[in-house]
Amino acid sequence: MTVRSAELPAAADETPSVRVYPTLRSAHLERFRRMAPAKVLYHRPRYDYDPSLADPASPPRRMGRLGVVAELLRKRYRVVEVSEPMMTTRWPDLFAQIIAVRIRGLLSGQRELIVSYCIALTDPAEHLRERWHLPRPLARFTARIGLRVLVLGMDRLAFGTTGCFELYAKHIGSNLLARRAKVFEAVPAACDCLGGPSTPNSRRGDTLLFVGIFEERKGIPELIAVWDELRSRQPRLRLHIVGKGRLVAEVTEWAGRHPEVTLDIDPPRAVIHRALRDSAVLILLSQRMGAWREQVGLPIVEGLAHGCEIVTTSQTGLAEWLRERGHLVVEPHASSAEVADAVGAVFARTRPPEMILSDLPNADSRIVADSWMFGAAGA
Repeated sequence: MTVRSAELPAAADETPSVRVYPTLRSAHLERFRRMAPAKVLYHRPRYDYDPSLADPASPPRRMGRLGVVAELLRKRYRVVEVSEPMMTTRWPDLFAQIIAVRIRGLLSGQRELIVSYCIALTDPAEHLRERWHLPRPLARFTARIGLRVLVLGMDRLAFGTTGCFELYAKHIGSNLLARRAKVFEAVPAACDCLGGPSTPNSRRGDTLLFVGIFEERKGIPELIAVWDELRSRQPRLRLHIVGKGRLVAEVTEWAGRHPEVTLDIDPPRAVIHRALRDSAVLILLSQRMGAWREQVGLPIVEGLAHGCEIVTTSQTGLAEWLRERGHLVVEPHASSAEVADAVGAVFARTRPPEMILSDLPNADSRIVADSWMFGAAGA
């Protein structure tokens, strides 16, 4: 379900709310401006974190795990947002945070809302098997019990994809979720920056864009192979690669041998927004790595918000939504020739950005989900 419009509700009282994030990135800081007011605590920054984007009146506070628990015990918050239960590596933190909030509630005589935004598509049983080498039956049992206890400790869970909701329901049943969950497909609204000097009509129709971390799971080796195939067929095309990561040396060396490739390593957010405005097609060839699977893919969301055509794999939780609206979704291990055919077809049809933007909701679904999570009790 995609909710098309909403306004942030007024807080039930003056008690502040808090968000606890294990990692923080620049896109989070941009979203916080439109979300319910809340203090932000985080453990560590992500590779693309730009602190200059933070609200100077209430900057995020970096804090260790024990510090977060102490903060939740010390102070009452109206709403506490925590990590989603599916992330098994964060279970110790989640259990401790939920217990701390409930103890604080008992001491104050008022119950806080514990909420979570959920998009994970990595099966927790498979992750437990991979990490702890558990037998399959024991991994499934552990995942079911752990998820059930954590979900029961929460009040509201907003799901960013139907696939994520179904994965939770597979392990703990839809009845348990029905009383505390809603699905908001993680589709953005058009980006505010489209009213700037570079508009959808001025974009370069021959540019393919990659934005993200330079790792195998984001399909960088596949992209390089596809580009070599595609370039031989359509020499007018250009490739713009934006990001950084472990494979930066390999990407830099390869790009240096291709004059038609532009490489921006770890640029500021303004440069990323401009690249999204100026590119016709965004590509993200996500690959499954062990138990890990792409959740949604922030570059996909940002590409849509700027009117880009999307070429991606079926690993994203938005795969069905994208297919239904004319974007290209390929299998993760499709051959370079097959993906090059798909990319070539996208460039050949040249859908105007305005047509892509017309498929988007009036309000960013992530913001609508936040409005529901942080709304007054019973909303």
